Amino acid sequence: MGDVGERRGPRVWTRFWRVVGAVTGAAALALTPATAHAAPTASLAGTVTAVGGGTLDLIVVHAYDADTHAAVGETMTDENGEYVIGGLEPGEYVLWFEDTPHNFTHAAEWYDGAYRMEDATPVSLTEGQARTGVDIELELAARACAGVFDYFDQAAVGASIYAERVDGLAAGATVEPPGWTCVENLPSGDWRVQIGGEGYVSEWYDDVATRTEAAVTSLAPGEQLDMAVVLEWSTGLSGTVTDTRGTPLAAQVTARDAGDATRTRTVTTAADGTYALPLPPGEWIVSFDAQDPAYEPQWFDGAASADEAEPVLVGTGPVTGGVDAALVGPPAFRDVQPGQVFYDEIRWLAGEGITTGFPDGTFRPLGTVSREAMAAFLHRFAGGGPSGTPTPVAFSDVGPGNPFHDDVEWLAQEGIATGWPDGTFRPAAPVERQAMAAFLYRFAGEPAFTPPATSPFVDVSPGDAFYAEICWLAAEGITTGRTTPAGLAFEPAAAVERQAMAAFLFRFAEALIPA
Repeated sequence: MGDVGERRGPRVWTRFWRVVGAVTGAAALALTPATAHAAPTASLAGTVTAVGGGTLDLIVVHAYDADTHAAVGETMTDENGEYVIGGLEPGEYVLWFEDTPHNFTHAAEWYDGAYRMEDATPVSLTEGQARTGVDIELELAARACAGVFDYFDQAAVGASIYAERVDGLAAGATVEPPGWTCVENLPSGDWRVQIGGEGYVSEWYDDVATRTEAAVTSLAPGEQLDMAVVLEWSTGLSGTVTDTRGTPLAAQVTARDAGDATRTRTVTTAADGTYALPLPPGEWIVSFDAQDPAYEPQWFDGAASADEAEPVLVGTGPVTGGVDAALVGPPAFRDVQPGQVFYDEIRWLAGEGITTGFPDGTFRPLGTVSREAMAAFLHRFAGGGPSGTPTPVAFSDVGPGNPFHDDVEWLAQEGIATGWPDGTFRPAAPVERQAMAAFLYRFAGEPAFTPPATSPFVDVSPGDAFYAEICWLAAEGITTGRTTPAGLAFEPAAAVERQAMAAFLFRFAEALIPA
């Protein structure tokens, strides 16, 4: 918020809140004394003057029964500031004085000097009494005015301006076009102002969230508080931006009105990749652009261009969540490029720290996986790594000097590898696909599984070594086999390629690790 000078707009006639229900609505401009019950005999009369001198005409005077709060009569002061309300029965009455809407120069007030009905001084009437001298002085009215707009510089129509005096007295007004609105008829004093309402996030003057933080503004008689306010919508979008491995990204998220390309708004993700983008209800085209130019821009939901993007609907209810993006970034290895088979799986493997590739920056996707490398992949997948502490030697050919010693020992301790009958592990030998199925099945904890009577692969039969493990791998979607002229084959004795190992582990994580 901030001062905007002397700009004035249409006034809104407001009454003080916390006045009992009978005091509602604006009095008509052409008023006549009310007719009471049969044989009314009493009346109230007085003069309304301004503080500092001078009589006030066109002041509306309302009379209410002090006990029931029912309205019993109203009138308006004449050119001499005088009024008479007749046709009243004996009893006690409270009087409310307010300026007319075309004027609103003086603050409304209850007799005598009160701003709430419960604080008003009752005026007593006996039968037939024509009581005079019920006079009052009205001070010049203060007002709180604001230009209230949204992010797109449109009037925040329907929002409210709420003015609260420190003693609890309150009044309000509703924002209408063109956005400049005043809470009128305020008595002097110390005021706080809140602006907001349905569809908008409320704030206190000056741009704070709570009453205790709000600025207290002292308004003298006749003074005007001018404010400029930009309200945020309480609706909008939220989500998370990551790379394809799930790592949070610093990125700009931009929403464009599907029906008006000139209306756009951009926010930047937080450190954890999340964002919140306040927007009004409607359909929005959302794009994601990482601060690192190595990542490819993207539109929701995975679209490559704005024309292909599916608009996101922002409703009138809570914020629309789950508007996420996973951006494709630079290759993890110089020999693995976008569009290449198993590109995402290899990037995931690198991102999880399961593989580091070779010193020359390559992954060598068509290379075969050695048994010791397989041990390292699974150990890292499980969250482990070289401990630096010597462990027992489970196999005669994997001593403490082997760089994968701890990984192989972990594999043995977990029961994932049993080695050969001669007590060797054969660390440099390639891993066969059927052995890989056994390793992954044991790595999963050997879940209960009944293999099918008919094999899913033409080259794997019931009774074969690792038949159950291979069928389990297929049932979990971890392997899809290879299409051959003879049918779907698994090629159990073939060596596992490094790119296939990445795919197996990625699918293993997708299938068996809870999100």
